[in-house]
Amino acid sequence: MGIDWMQVKEEDLLKPLYSGLAARIYIDLTSQSRGQIPDDIKGQDKFWKDWYHTQQGKYGDFEMRAKELLERDMSTAGGKIDLMLVVDGSASITKPKFQSALDSLARLVNVFDLQEANVGMVTYSTIVTSVIPFLHNLTTEGLQDAINSTRYPGQQTNTYAGMMEAISQFGTLPNDRIESGIPRLMVVLTDGLHNQGDLKPVVAAKLAAMSGITTCAFGIGDSIKVSELRDIANEDPDYIYTVQDYDTLREQIARMARRAKTVPQTPKMGSETSETMKQSARRGTTDSPCRRTGRPSSSSTRRARSGDTGLTPPSNSRPAPSTTGS
Repeated sequence: MGIDWMQVKEEDLLKPLYSGLAARIYIDLTSQSRGQIPDDIKGQDKFWKDWYHTQQGKYGDFEMRAKELLERDMSTAGGKIDLMLVVDGSASITKPKFQSALDSLARLVNVFDLQEANVGMVTYSTIVTSVIPFLHNLTTEGLQDAINSTRYPGQQTNTYAGMMEAISQFGTLPNDRIESGIPRLMVVLTDGLHNQGDLKPVVAAKLAAMSGITTCAFGIGDSIKVSELRDIANEDPDYIYTVQDYDTLREQIARMARRAKTVPQTPKMGSETSETMKQSARRGTTDSPCRRTGRPSSSSTRRARSGDTGLTPPSNSRPAPSTTGS
């Protein structure tokens, strides 16, 4: 931009982008001596006071304001969306951390008005182990209870299988949802690398894109391979998130809520968009919202494991996968 920073005056920082660029340069130049900005809010509060507001304000000011903004992001909002959460339940997570993740996702549910939004969840490890389908009549509290009571599988990591089951769940929704341009979002939470089966998450991500599903990768911990997150998100950096650990996931889940709220609705020409999601989607009820399986439950997963890896988008009008007891 041709800026001579040695000549920049305080009033210059009121120009567009000047202050942002100056702050970014300052952070980079001082990162070696001060360290990286912490991932958690309490650590950021201390960093803010120690290095940015040394002469004014007090410890806790930044944390209080940040939590106010996060709570605003987590407030219930109307809006049409089909959101499927795909949760890694592999052994590397450990049961307490898995439960912490479920608690964070249960909070995320509170963001959506279930009269307008469809929210479900797939849990996977070596195989898909449980499914909360899109088509349920649960209240917000009932869906939160179903999420929190999900069994911890604790085996290997087959992210491909989890994503394929999610695609299958999108296939149980009426075709007019696509015509209406209702956002279709799959959020994959994982703390490790896909290590089970020959088919990789990138295959499932491409199939999802062909079905009009946006895939979002949420990597947790320091064992994540960034290239795999890019594969899951179909190379879109706006849909890649990382946090240091499960302890900070509860805070950072607001980022996911913000993303889900801002996915645009893009109806096709001539389509009707006035109906609510639930009015157009409800085709029956289920006695048990959470289906647990002892094998891969989607026909798409079985097809791929038999060797058919052609990228053919799943039918949007396919029936729901068969269920098996645990």
